[in-house]
Amino acid sequence: MIWPCICKHPGQDKIHGPGRRVFNPTNKSTKDTEVGRCTVCLAERSVKRAEPLPEAKPARKQEAAPEPEKKPEKKEKQVKRR
Repeated sequence: MIWPCICKHPGQDKIHGPGRRVFNPTNKSTKDTEVGRCTVCLAERSVKRAEPLPEAKPARKQEAAPEPEKKPEKKEKQVKRR
């Protein structure tokens, strides 16, 4: 996420533009707002989402994978010994 921040970092100014920094998402985000932490100064900022996240759907049950077909075992020929 690239958001504005007041911290100084010449490298990110060249890459993302003056005053714009890389932010990592945090677990504090809600369905209406997104919270991120600046990778330079560690400040947390929140931004209102343009569209709220849809309601979470219940987890889908995974079907068991079909078992591979078993090949019949080959019987070894018995050699008669005298």
